[in-house]
Amino acid sequence: MARVFKSKGAHRDLKMSNTFVRLDGVEELERAVRRVSEAVQGRALEAAVAAGADVLVHGMETRAPRQHGDLEMSIIKHPSKVTSERAVFDVGPAKLGFHGMFQELGTFDMAPQPFMRPTFDEDGDMAVKVVSNELRRGVLRG
Repeated sequence: MARVFKSKGAHRDLKMSNTFVRLDGVEELERAVRRVSEAVQGRALEAAVAAGADVLVHGMETRAPRQHGDLEMSIIKHPSKVTSERAVFDVGPAKLGFHGMFQELGTFDMAPQPFMRPTFDEDGDMAVKVVSNELRRGVLRG
């Protein structure tokens, strides 16, 4: 199950969404990952989380409003913390897509046109499944 939560921190160089997905219920998979060497763990974990981030990038690109500019072209994934035990990717508009925040939340003169939150709500479980499947594959290969 995917849980979405907000964080106050964002990547320093990129304007990113401050929404993250937390994975629950993967304890046995975590135990299997711990049995694999650290090098394999890190590579498998990073590749798995990157694949899950791709699902979210695609969802945001599909849902991004297209009236002004190229917002859908500015949506990226960026690894912000990757270790053998943890992989975190920021997903959302890069600096050039800074106006995505205004699209998502609205302004005084413009109604919100959310595309990030609906992506997490509708594609979050699929991203979790992709991470789980990719991690399982990576551990079995390792």
